[in-house]
Amino acid sequence: MQRLGLLFSGLGLVLGACGDDGDGTGSETTGTGESSATEPSTSEDPSAGPGSSDGTTTSPATTDADTTAADSSTGTETGTDTMDFDCTMIPAAPFVAERILEDVPFAQSEDLGFDGLGHLAARGEGGAYLLVSADGTFEEITTDGRATYGLRFLANGDIIAAAYQVNDLLRITPTGEITDFAVDLGGVNGVFPDPAGGVWYTNFGEVGYIDAEGNDIAVISPASAANGIWFDDVRQIVFFTNYGNGGLRKADIVEGVAQPAVDLGTVPGAPDGITLDACGNLYANDQQGSRMYRLFLDESAEPIGEPEVLVEGGFPTNVANAQFGSGPGWEPDSLYALGVGGGLYRVAVGVPGATYVTVR
Repeated sequence: MQRLGLLFSGLGLVLGACGDDGDGTGSETTGTGESSATEPSTSEDPSAGPGSSDGTTTSPATTDADTTAADSSTGTETGTDTMDFDCTMIPAAPFVAERILEDVPFAQSEDLGFDGLGHLAARGEGGAYLLVSADGTFEEITTDGRATYGLRFLANGDIIAAAYQVNDLLRITPTGEITDFAVDLGGVNGVFPDPAGGVWYTNFGEVGYIDAEGNDIAVISPASAANGIWFDDVRQIVFFTNYGNGGLRKADIVEGVAQPAVDLGTVPGAPDGITLDACGNLYANDQQGSRMYRLFLDESAEPIGEPEVLVEGGFPTNVANAQFGSGPGWEPDSLYALGVGGGLYRVAVGVPGATYVTVR
């Protein structure tokens, strides 16, 4: 491992690069023939850094409480700040996927993001960037012809979008100005802003990090078919998926250095976006089969049992990413799932999501 000597303000951590993700391949091409800059067909056919916290945007805070594993049908007692939710009482699957806001012209929306102020951002028809309220009203922020995968909010209200065909992360301001946030990243895909102002990303070949000063750090390289990503800045764990072999993976960050990635489990198909609930459990969307899975984890993010299907029969249209609701009108204990087919779904799982960066 090589320590990169880059100091993170607020934490005093030095983020180092890990030489390999441990899958033994190092390939940027998935087992399904996916190249480093492409995901599968956009058909609706289901077959087809660490950052300092200001108290409003962090993952749930860990405590010294003992971890008690409950039956996997009801969840785990994780010893984290669960926002007064009893983690032994997580409702059991399966759940119903309710399609909502069908009049909103979502199109080629591989990802979505909540600003915490009552709006959801996603792509729309004609290359539009949409800002959508829970009542279905929406506005176009701007339009741009570059296709994107990952899309999330920074704390200042800007949107970060992964323009995979041109290998860049784009910054879209609330007034619609589009500039480059970072360039030459390969087929950039998943994005996850952290409280320090940096952005974690994947590009099918590595897990990387752009710090607040714009420095590009290869955190885990190679990381074969790396796609969805989530960073828990309190537990110092980065979670990501292997789109090619169905893998759910994690890597601990110890004293600022990424440790070798380990497997948490696998799901059938091609896992894309991931998220966490307030109890520290992992949720993943299989884009290939349009299904959603949940994997219970203990306080150390070790798996309890195998991933379970959350929506029996899957979704009727493509689903690539899901996020817990945040802001007025959006339910914090429901997952909102969206895919390139344009359908937005609400899945009321009955447990709040882990907090993430929203606009302040």
